[in-house]
Amino acid sequence: MTSVQTHAQSRSQSPWIAFVRLQNPFMKWLLGSPLHVFASRMYMLITVTGRKTGQRYTTPVQYTQTGDELIFTTSQAYRWWRNLIGGAEVELRLRGCVRHGFAQATTDPNAVEAALGKLYPQIKAEKRAAAVSSTVAVTIRLTD
Repeated sequence: MTSVQTHAQSRSQSPWIAFVRLQNPFMKWLLGSPLHVFASRMYMLITVTGRKTGQRYTTPVQYTQTGDELIFTTSQAYRWWRNLIGGAEVELRLRGCVRHGFAQATTDPNAVEAALGKLYPQIKAEKRAAAVSSTVAVTIRLTD
């Protein structure tokens, strides 16, 4: 990827990232409250511990679940997901309950395409394919 492509991608993502940053505090509050029922079928909170700092990061994500496996995607523009490369324990606020799991992040195009297909089956394959290069797929196996 060239620096021109990187700059163009960051420019096109900037309004979306700004919106998400404004929305996240509200979603954190909502998903941690008794009113979580209005959003928790599609959204959960994930808490990740930084490998170097030990600082905990909590962010809302849209997910899909099959059995004890959860899948979500996030933008490569964020940094917190890097703590999940190679796998890491995470804490979740899933449908109002605190749960724990083992998460793994990947930028592998096939895994990202598959995750986008599970999360957004209504979106055309061409449009999902266009998002693959800037997206991270995260798989979580619940451990409790």
